[in-house]
Order: sequence, then C-alpha cells, then structure tokens
Amino acid sequence: MKKSKTKLPRDVYRVATARLISEIGDEMVFIALLFRVKDSGTWAVAALFACGALSRVLLSPVAGYLVDKFPTRSLIRVVAIVMAGASVALIPARGPALYALVVVLGIGQAIVMPAWAAYVPVLVEKELLPQAYAVIQTYRSIAIVAGAGLGGFIVGIIGSTAAFLIDASTFLAVAAITIGLVTERAARGDSTEKIKAMAGFSAIRKSQVLMALVIMLTVFNTCIGVVEVSGVFLIADILGGGPVAFGIMSLLFGLTMLIVGRLVSKYKTERSHTSIVIAAAVCASLGVLVYAASPNLWVAGLANVVIGIGMAGLNIFVMPIIVEHSNQEERGRVHAVMGAFTTAGFGIALAISSVAGGVFSARTVIASGGVACLASLVFSGPRLKRNVASVLHPAKRDMK
Repeated sequence: MKKSKTKLPRDVYRVATARLISEIGDEMVFIALLFRVKDSGTWAVAALFACGALSRVLLSPVAGYLVDKFPTRSLIRVVAIVMAGASVALIPARGPALYALVVVLGIGQAIVMPAWAAYVPVLVEKELLPQAYAVIQTYRSIAIVAGAGLGGFIVGIIGSTAAFLIDASTFLAVAAITIGLVTERAARGDSTEKIKAMAGFSAIRKSQVLMALVIMLTVFNTCIGVVEVSGVFLIADILGGGPVAFGIMSLLFGLTMLIVGRLVSKYKTERSHTSIVIAAAVCASLGVLVYAASPNLWVAGLANVVIGIGMAGLNIFVMPIIVEHSNQEERGRVHAVMGAFTTAGFGIALAISSVAGGVFSARTVIASGGVACLASLVFSGPRLKRNVASVLHPAKRDMK
C-alpha cells in the first residue's frame, strides 16, 4: 500500500457527513423506541425489529426502481423531509400508529441507502472507489460509536421526545446537504426506456459474481447478528463481565472499523479487490471463532478487533466489485436487492438467537456462526476468484 496523492471530490465528504448525521439520529431513535415498547413484552420489541426490516426487504424492488428513475439529490431530499415528519409524529405515537411510522422510516431507509450507494460511483473514477467508500465507512463508524452513547444519554437523561426531535433534525440536515452536492446522478426514466422494478433481481441472478456476493454477505450479516445477540450472554454469563464490558466490546469493534476505514482512505492498495474481500472474510470468520472460545475478556476484546478488521474490509471492498459488475442504469435496484438480503439476514439472526439461545450455550451459537461464515466463503470464494477481473492500481496495470 502507498499513500494516495489524489484528492477525493468534496461531494464524497458531503455524502459521508450526511450518512454520519443520519445514522447518529437512527441510533438515538432506535434506543428511544426500544425503551418505549419494552414494557409491552418481547413480542413488542420483536415487532419493532420486524417492521423496520420487512419494509426494507419487501419494498426493495420499488425502492430500487425509484432510485434509478429519479435524480438522486432530489429523491433523497424529498424522502429525508418525509422521514423528518415521521420522526416528529413518533413523539405522541403509541400502539399501531407507532409501528406504522416505523414502517415509514423503514421505507425511507430502503430508498436512501441504495440511492447513496449508487451515487458514489458517479463522483469518482473506479480506481478511487475503495478510498471513497473507506471515507464513508470511517464516518459511519464514528456514527456507530457516538450514536449509541449519545442515544442512551439523551433518552435516559432528557427523554425520548428529544431523541425524536434530534432524529428529525438530522433528516432535515441531510436534505440541506443534498442542496450543496455538485454532481447529480441523473434520472433514467425517459420516454425511450422502461424501468423494470425487478431488474435488480435479474442482474444478480445472471451474474455469478453478484450471486456469490449476495450469498456470502447474507450469511455473514446473519452470523454477525447472532454474534451481537449471543455475545451479551457470552460476556455476562460466561466471562463474568457486565454492561460496561459489553460496551467496551462494541467500542473496540467500532473503533477498529473506524481505523481501518481511515487507513484505506489514505492509502491505495495494489491487490485486487477480490483478494482483499476473501482475506477480510477469513479474518472475520476466524475472529468469530476466537470470540466463541475466549477464555477471558481480554481475548474477547482482541477477537472483536479481528472481527472489526474483517468486516471493515468487506464493507469497503465489496462495493467496488458491485460497481464493476453492474450497469449504472440499474445499480440502484442492484443495491436495493442486496440490501434487502443482508437486512433479511439480520432478521434471521434474531430468530436463530432466540431459538438456539434457549437450547445451546452462547459459545456454541457463536461458534456455529463462525463455521457458517467459513462455509459460505468456501462456496463463494472460488466463484469470485474465477469470475472477477482483478481491479489493479493504474500504475501496476501500465507495467504489464
């Protein structure tokens, strides 16, 4: 790796800032919602997860259709304003109205997330995509680390109303940032082209690379979800830690992803994106297995660092591969479908954790997740290596 001398466009940092702001708000409102419904029982908490996840999964074709049909800046601006209204409406909401508004927020996320993902390749050359996504990953990691802490403080000290108002203000801030974006990803819905909502599924089905990525990422997202849930019992019941210890584990994971993102944003790599993705997947899988076998909190902390390195590599370097193997005209739909599968994976993780946690020990559940990650890599890795053309640094390519 060597330090990059090419500056990324300011729009990349504006996108990263928008993601940071909105995700801090998301973390806050999520904590506020959890504490609002928790007294109604576990079914109420499960329904909260289900409303957010299912809206993203089931509406992914429509969300991708909208992303590819309309100009990105205008689409995100309108959706962000609607989501701000939904956040304010959550202040008095209870019962069915609360869950309906969570669905609205889920629909908004189903649109905004693939819209940003499809927008970034318009801003930079392909050789700079890892650095651009690394910047966004760095900012997102800050949001994960800061959002949970701020959310807990605000909900606990000030109250849920403040969290909902702050969340609404973050959406309005995102809408304002879109006004300052210079580059546009233009609308695709002209009179000579019919936008097909299911094109994202078709593109993935026809591409062995995208299909292999979908399978691997869904399994990994499921397993990481299982690790997050079962990790509470591993830390508290087996290793003798408390809430502070568990918080430190999450902090180590988030900080590791932040540091990796920062390094990749500053340095170019001459290795193929595919090789890095496979290495990152191995790293994350081994980290999960070490976590499951941790004899003490120190080893568990080290395992979270290893998992963080692997997941950061996956998050950053998978995106350029998707860009290489999808068309600009349908990229929004591809990202929407891939997001739907990974979101479904997290939902599956909750179900697995609930059922398996009552039968097996936390170590066994987490270790099974690590084995499943390795199995998905054995299946997907060779397919990626065979079908992905290595994306090399220009200087190295010119030497051939």
